[in-house]
Amino acid sequence: MKGLIYIEIKKVEEGIIPIYESDNKEKLINARELFYALKGKNTKTKFADWIKERLIKYKFVENIDYICFRKITKANKYGNKTTKEYFLSNY
Repeated sequence: MKGLIYIEIKKVEEGIIPIYESDNKEKLINARELFYALKGKNTKTKFADWIKERLIKYKFVENIDYICFRKITKANKYGNKTTKEYFLSNY
């Protein structure tokens, strides 16, 4: 498929907000995990709205400050269900 980039991300530290490492050794945190750590699981705020606001407010630049990709969460006979994942870098 055109435009696909493969990146491997693995968890390297547990904690309130786990730390991940990309295949090029960059430390990352999962924005969705950060969101739930800050807001709680029962928040009425949508993650998609929250992350979009933060990306604009702090002028984050894709592939520098964060990476974004679609993650398949469930496959069924009608197709794949995906979520948009954001991993924030430490730069």
